[in-house]
Amino acid sequence: MSTHTGLINPKQFEIINYIKGYIKKNKLNEGDKLPSENKLADQFEVNRNVVRSALSHLSAQGHIYSEKGRGFFVSAKPKPILFDHDNGLGFSEVMGTGTRNYQVQLISKSVISAGQSLGKMLNIPADEKVYLLKILRLLEGEPFAICHSYLPSSRLPDFDKHLDNFTTVNRIIMEDYGFPHPYCGNLSIESCMPTAEDIDLLKMPLQMPILKQNEIFYVDQDTTIEYFCVRARGDRFKFRMSFTEDMQEAFGD
Repeated sequence: MSTHTGLINPKQFEIINYIKGYIKKNKLNEGDKLPSENKLADQFEVNRNVVRSALSHLSAQGHIYSEKGRGFFVSAKPKPILFDHDNGLGFSEVMGTGTRNYQVQLISKSVISAGQSLGKMLNIPADEKVYLLKILRLLEGEPFAICHSYLPSSRLPDFDKHLDNFTTVNRIIMEDYGFPHPYCGNLSIESCMPTAEDIDLLKMPLQMPILKQNEIFYVDQDTTIEYFCVRARGDRFKFRMSFTEDMQEAFGD
């Protein structure tokens, strides 16, 4: 079964896997030097451009780095961003705890028509207006996710007037509109390839997958308040959900 894509030819893919295996086999640490471009070109019987392209791919993914005139070296292994999903808390509330330097940036805001699909998810007419917020999430100054928040105008009138000093959507929903804390009633996760916007805003290579997370939030059983779509870097973001309480209820503990 072939595992390369049209963006990486078989030789490049072979070199990429070799370097990853070389680092693991030789137990290399941050700053350890890797074989030279010339040595790899001779070993795989290709020109240096093929080798350079493979090394650039590994560099873009954060596995290695280069120093001009010295070659390529092993990078520090990036720590994964672990998110423990909690139906009673928003993402920013979870990530903002502890010592992590978590930040959000409101990139853009607009008003769109719901249409059939979005209207069904938000339980509103297809011709109703919806506020669309585009939000960038960063940890330690590095972007790792783009979020699209869709909010029904009938339930949150003049929402765009509450965006000064933006921190979280939940804060506005609760403090400015008096709703209870939204809870997640529907969740789906899938892997997909990045868009041009993902690559640009998240500073990621073409071949890296995106972890796409879709959620629908409610403020009570009959009132949908938000449809939320997160597109996170697949190499940095890990999602974890605990079913302990559900299991306890199921078994009567």
